[in-house]
Amino acid sequence: MPKQITQTERNWYAVHTYSGYEETVAKNLRQRIESLGMEDKIFNVLVPVEKK
Repeated sequence: MPKQITQTERNWYAVHTYSGYEETVAKNLRQRIESLGMEDKIFNVLVPVEKK
């Protein structure tokens, strides 16, 4: 029997991209989230940056 996911259960996912394309990928992902109406399932898109 499949496990039922509750509203409070959240998961992290990582997306691997080519160097220099991180912001472009994040922007496109945000647009897809909005166009597919998935704001209630995908809450945030983060792009980690290294301090210099």
